[in-house]
Amino acid sequence: MFIAFDLDGTLADPSDGVTNGINHTLERLGLPRRPKEDLLHYIGPPTEWIFGDILQTTDMERINRARSIFTEYYRTTGYRHNFLYADSLSLVQSLNEHGHHLVVVTSKSESGAKAAAAHFRLADYFSGVFGRINDCSKIDSLRMALTTSDTRPAVMIGDRKFDIEAGRTLDCLTVGVTYGFGTVQELTDARADHIVHSQTELLTLLQTL
Repeated sequence: MFIAFDLDGTLADPSDGVTNGINHTLERLGLPRRPKEDLLHYIGPPTEWIFGDILQTTDMERINRARSIFTEYYRTTGYRHNFLYADSLSLVQSLNEHGHHLVVVTSKSESGAKAAAAHFRLADYFSGVFGRINDCSKIDSLRMALTTSDTRPAVMIGDRKFDIEAGRTLDCLTVGVTYGFGTVQELTDARADHIVHSQTELLTLLQTL
């Protein structure tokens, strides 16, 4: 089976790295920092959506300036503040040992995602890490990942609607996880094929598909 994992909120908790990165960006733009708890719902969406909403603007020059600051911080420093969920390593080890084709597909920059995968020592278990290059969407990243293997069926796993929408667009089975930063309602509204509440439950589901 071809299994694509979102990274932030699915395999790793990026709350410190992302919120610190947003506040670093705000400071560089001469704006006040915000409390961490006010920024948690920005974990998962594409960065242009994040900064369009935070800055309350559609000015792409301003949004792209913020994105550039954030991406550079996250690629060099921010990912080091993240940590794997307790069962992530055993989950991917088990799937890898059973011959599944594993990839990471994320909205974060591909360079930052690869740095994070190496930092977490996940690289040995994944055939590739596919993230943001230029202005490609998560759909584009998943489409590219899918071209690297004929293994099917294909499954997209993530904690936000963006993961489910990408998977559905490309005819993948979709699994929403609630232990990340999305909600049951968000995943239900996005029409996830399955919703699970722990990594143990996720492994059990994948073993039955």
